[in-house]
Amino acid sequence: HRTRWEYLLHSYMGGDEYRKGAYLHRYQLETDAEYARRLESTPLNNQCKSIVSLYNSFLFRQEPERELGSIAGDSRVAAILEDADLDGRNMDAFMREVSIWSQVFGHCWVAISKPSVSAVTLADELAQGVRPYLSVYSPLAVTDWLWARQPNGSYALKMVKFLEEIDDTLQVVTEYTET
Repeated sequence: HRTRWEYLLHSYMGGDEYRKGAYLHRYQLETDAEYARRLESTPLNNQCKSIVSLYNSFLFRQEPERELGSIAGDSRVAAILEDADLDGRNMDAFMREVSIWSQVFGHCWVAISKPSVSAVTLADELAQGVRPYLSVYSPLAVTDWLWARQPNGSYALKMVKFLEEIDDTLQVVTEYTET
């Protein structure tokens, strides 16, 4: 579905991204030069981004109410709610981003992870400031996954592979398994 997801991303981004995708249908017998001129002269109003923004404004008009039950006073939970992704975004801002990408692609991936450190106890982890954090990935970033049926009939994710980072010379692919 990569081609479709790229189309959806370009539609959301709009402007030059959409123009570079060359999504206008070609006319019969239209030359490359004629098509290029038509692409340049076609106005590209970004209705998709406006609609996603409008829908999100309705969804997040009021702050979400969370019922945390017995973990309500836990400082580790409060830390995740204040900085969900270790980049300074609180849980509400993080969920707004999840909502945007879910509307653009129809789904997205949310992973929760905790750094592997040489801590022996929970107190050691707390002293080092180690805690779980969330990450959101678009379908374009997730390259492979494997689900398997459990003995009780439910499915469990056994493996997921995604692009963590891309620069001019390097692509970092991360793979998580059960181990």
